[in-house]
Amino acid sequence: MVTEADANTIMTVTLTTPAALFSGSTLVVAARSDDQGAVAGTSCRFGRNTAGETDPTYLNAPLCGLAWGPLSAIGFGDHHIILDITTDDQGAGVAGDECAGAISVTEGANAFDATGMTTGAEPAEACGPGTGGFNDDMWFTYTASYAGAVTVDTCDTASYDTDCAVYTDCPGNGGTLIACNGDAPDAGTGAGGACQTWYSSVDVGLVAAGQTIIIRVAAYSPGTGTGTLNITNTPPRPTINEVRIDNPGSDTDEYFELAGLPQDLTGLTYIVIGDGAGGSGVIESVTDLAGQAMGAGGYWWAGEASATLGTPDMVGTLGFENSDNVTHMLVEDFTGANGDDLDTDDDGIFDVEPWSAVVDSVALVETPGSGDLIYSATTVGPDGNFVPGHIERCPDGSGDWAIAEFDHTVGTDTPGAANSCLAPPSNDECDTATVAIVGVNDIYNLNATDSADAWDPAPCTGGDMAADVWYSFVAPGDGTVGVSTCDTGGWDTDISWSTGACGALTQVACSGDAGDGSGNGGACQAWYSEMTGLAVTSGETYMIRVGGWSPADQGTGTMTITFAVAGDEPCDAQEVFDGTTIVDNTNATDSSVPFGVDADSNCPGTFLGQFDSDMWFSYTATCEGTVTIDTCDPNGIDTDLGVYEGDCATVDQPIACSGDSSDHPGPCQSFTSLVTFVATQGNVYLIRVGGWSDNSGGVTEMHISCAPDAVDPTASFTVSGSLPISLNFQNVSLTDSSDDGGDSNATRTVDWGDGSATETVAAGSSTTHLYAINLPVDGPNGFEATPSLTITNAVGSNTATGDTLRVVPIGDANNDLTSNVADMAYLLGYLYLGGPGMDCYQAGDLNGDDTANLADAVYGLYYLFVPGSSDPIIPASPLCN
Repeated sequence: MVTEADANTIMTVTLTTPAALFSGSTLVVAARSDDQGAVAGTSCRFGRNTAGETDPTYLNAPLCGLAWGPLSAIGFGDHHIILDITTDDQGAGVAGDECAGAISVTEGANAFDATGMTTGAEPAEACGPGTGGFNDDMWFTYTASYAGAVTVDTCDTASYDTDCAVYTDCPGNGGTLIACNGDAPDAGTGAGGACQTWYSSVDVGLVAAGQTIIIRVAAYSPGTGTGTLNITNTPPRPTINEVRIDNPGSDTDEYFELAGLPQDLTGLTYIVIGDGAGGSGVIESVTDLAGQAMGAGGYWWAGEASATLGTPDMVGTLGFENSDNVTHMLVEDFTGANGDDLDTDDDGIFDVEPWSAVVDSVALVETPGSGDLIYSATTVGPDGNFVPGHIERCPDGSGDWAIAEFDHTVGTDTPGAANSCLAPPSNDECDTATVAIVGVNDIYNLNATDSADAWDPAPCTGGDMAADVWYSFVAPGDGTVGVSTCDTGGWDTDISWSTGACGALTQVACSGDAGDGSGNGGACQAWYSEMTGLAVTSGETYMIRVGGWSPADQGTGTMTITFAVAGDEPCDAQEVFDGTTIVDNTNATDSSVPFGVDADSNCPGTFLGQFDSDMWFSYTATCEGTVTIDTCDPNGIDTDLGVYEGDCATVDQPIACSGDSSDHPGPCQSFTSLVTFVATQGNVYLIRVGGWSDNSGGVTEMHISCAPDAVDPTASFTVSGSLPISLNFQNVSLTDSSDDGGDSNATRTVDWGDGSATETVAAGSSTTHLYAINLPVDGPNGFEATPSLTITNAVGSNTATGDTLRVVPIGDANNDLTSNVADMAYLLGYLYLGGPGMDCYQAGDLNGDDTANLADAVYGLYYLFVPGSSDPIIPASPLCN
């Protein structure tokens, strides 16, 4: 039987009984599809021949558009054999066995029976530790009935060990993997007994209403059974969107509005923190939202019975304070009560938090830095000298807060609907820029003014940068950033990227129009803006300016910021050296280089994980020997470590790798990695560091050392220009001829033996040195010096010494390394009494007339005993005769 798994393969059919063929006969192979049996008119057949029949034999192929006719009419001879092969595609197959027959499932528990499922042609996914072979897989399709965060799991105490993957569409239709999992984090215990051991759980992320995903459930090892596919779709909790705490006249129209996806609001409570007898931090208003629900319109509001702005979804007594600093909060699972003092010591920090989570909060400020304390990082106000009476978020749901129109009769209040946003945005100028983050940022420039900051459209063919707004971005690491305003609901934008302080910015890049006006094939608005490859330095702040191509180009949209950490891919590797390197893969992504059994076959038994959020480094070997790399760090993350060589664009198999190692003496984190490999000096190696398991980003140290394959070195050198005895000075040259023992990084240190500083010299080099007596400083004293050279490599060291040099001072007639009255007596004895000769007659020539005589003795005595007398004259040559 031929199945989908046999696509693009060759199948051989061997006849059980060899067929006898006439000499020169023709073999005709006929094939037909037989899903419905040999029903006339449904099969495509090329011919049939019964035993002994030679001619005529007809083509029976009406569905192929072929006419009836004898085979002889198309060139066959009298003798031919028909080999009739019947093919059958087996129909649609069992529901769920292939992606094309995926079973539709909904939110909640979906029971399934995988008995009889086969392993499809789709490859097993690499989902980290605990992933099996995706055996006997079963396929499901889920269409979200509402937007929310979707989680898929196979928890069922009666089920089996599963693998699970989620795709955008069937892989055969071009669908891509969203996420997958072999074992849930608590799978080893079966979620404490609530599930089978080794169940799977996949966090799909936020899914739009109506979006369809494909789910693949498979067995870790061959063999299936029954189970349950659980689908949870949780809409994100709503946010506070518009608040009125005061209006002209009596407070008839106090209200608060929430914005979000359709959902039950039970469990949420709206509270206001102000002051009381105990000081700050006292609850002044409590509104329990039990039984309330956010409708399909995306807005819900609560007001008082006196409301004139519409009919609230919930009517109650709010009693908002409107004459002091107050904090409005939306909290989950509130257990407190109105009047509770949550900050008993009035230090601005809650001492009691009677809730499980703060969903959203905003502080309305009347007196910044004084008055009642506030308890939210998000603030708005004051409005002149007053606390804002009316605030709104622009754009709705996730935008910045702005002070809105105080007079409710003007008609700009919109409880239960999208906000008016008529005031300039809070980030209208550079010095009030909104903080932007990596990911999707809501942007809008409705009613924004034109900033006075310089705008240079020349580099990017930009427009007017009209109605511009500002964002600040702090680089999370060294790397590159991309900024795009692609959003089908966005406006025709201009954007720029600048460095420096507001008022003194330097524009680095800009974009007016990206693409060709097609909106990237309809994925964006027609004229969106995009900047890519922006180099950033960790911790530095950059300013992003977003405006309209023309004054009429205003609206709401999104700005997507992408960040690629330096070293995120092999061809962007960071250069590292021997010593310690700090590795931070918090912002790294999974590289495209494979890992797993096939990819890491050179590293069996090294306990490799999945190289999560891996980073790449480039290392040039500093020696001919063994390189050791480890990630030992008591505060570090659980790592995978690999070393590769070759072209960064085609790296595949590592030459060394490690998941967990116990070879390091420590102290290290619980699971550290360590590799060693033989390196060639000067060769470049790529080092890969990632997390052992999924979502294991963080910081760790990496240590690199190179130990050459060496033996003990041997020191050796020659000295030229050296004399046994020299007068006052001597220039020498030392040439190294040492053997480094195979360690090219060996160091050579020369000690000249005269008290001068030692020198480090290069291998095989020559260096000069002047031995000299400084009469004004040293006095009439000579010295002896023995030069030496010490070579040190990774194994040991060795020292060689040269001949001793003797440098005598002028006037040292008796060669005792000092010039004194004894030398004058020695000189007179030599000249007049037949005394011994001088080893260096030039030492007796103190007056520099090239003759040693009585005048030199007199000159020397004056030098020694008469203050202010002239120093002896130093000869031009140190040579002694």
